[in-house]
Formats: sequence, C-alpha cells, structure tokens
Amino acid sequence: MPRLTIQLIEQSPQFVNAHQKRELDLRGNSIAIVENMGATRDSFDCIDLSNNSIQALSNFPKLVHLQSLYLCHNQMHTIQQNLHEFLPNLNTLNLTNNKIASLDEVSHLKQCSKLENLVLKENPVCSVAQYRQQVIRLLPQLKYLDHLKVKKQEREQVQQMESETFEPGKVMPQEQMGLTQEQKDEILNKLKEATSLAEINRLEACLRENRMP
Repeated sequence: MPRLTIQLIEQSPQFVNAHQKRELDLRGNSIAIVENMGATRDSFDCIDLSNNSIQALSNFPKLVHLQSLYLCHNQMHTIQQNLHEFLPNLNTLNLTNNKIASLDEVSHLKQCSKLENLVLKENPVCSVAQYRQQVIRLLPQLKYLDHLKVKKQEREQVQQMESETFEPGKVMPQEQMGLTQEQKDEILNKLKEATSLAEINRLEACLRENRMP
C-alpha cells in the first residue's frame, strides 16, 4: 500500500485555488494512513486527500492555517476525538462517500468550534433516524450540512426535540425510550452471525444509539 511520504507531499501539486487559498492536492494516491503532514510546514489553507483509502481522520500535526479538508471517497470510519487540538481553524470538512456509521463519531467534531460546513453524504450514518436534526443538535456551530444551509426552522425543531426529550415527568413512547432487552439480544445474535466488518460496525452502532437496524 502506498504511503504518504515527505517526498510525495513535496512533489504533489500546490496552487492557489479559485477561492484564493493555498491548496495541496494529494488526491488519488491510494494512501491508507495520514502521516508526515508536518512536511507541509503548515503552509496550506486547503488540503485535498480525496480518492484514497484512508480509514481514520486522525494523525494530523497542529496545522493552524488549515481551513478546508477534503476526504471524499475514502474508507474512513473513525474520527479522532481531539481533532480540534490539531486543526483549530478547520472550517470546511467534506467526508462524502466514506464509512462513518454512527453519531458517536460525528460527535467528535463538536469541539471544532470553527467548523461551519460539513458534508457527510453517502455515509451509513445518513440512514440514522432524523439524521439531519441529530447532526445539527450535535454540532450547533454548523451553518451548512451536506451543501444545504442550516435554517432557523431546523434549529427550532432541534430545540423542540430536546425539550420533548427532557420534559420532566413526561412518559416517552417506547420507540423513543430505546431498545428493550429482547431487542438488544436480537441485535447481539445478529452480531454473532455477522460475516463482514461493515455489518459488525452497523450493528454495533445500533446498540450504541439504542435503535433497531
């Protein structure tokens, strides 16, 4: 598997893009792991790592100038919990067509306070019930989700969801209370029979999020 070497970084296209930002193009190199990014010397506003085989959004050094990160069409299923410490000014993150399966992973972006534009299209997490509202709830700093502006009405819906969820003394419908023990056992049995990593990840996400597959 090709590696993201210092030589590859230095030899890859570097240019000023249409938004007048310094961009580094690392697309289509079959890279599996982010590494050696210190070789960029924190000189870029935008880095494009699309069309590779990267499995984790992690292992970045501190890059204070990086504002836009493109990781479309990879194999990514995990997001580093303290990513904000290394990419403090990240504003745009495009994760189109990856393998992010749970809201738990999305929540790791909560402390990326500058993040305003997030794309999660074509990820398994998009099939989660009330996906858009859930992401907006987790990441209130977003202004755009999946290329669509977060509207005032959507924020009001999220507030309404939260007030209904936490209203004192309210008896919640069973589907909002989470899984019964019988349902959990059913998912655990499916986990034992699962034959692919994707199926295992999907079922584990269901258990974490208290929902049926």
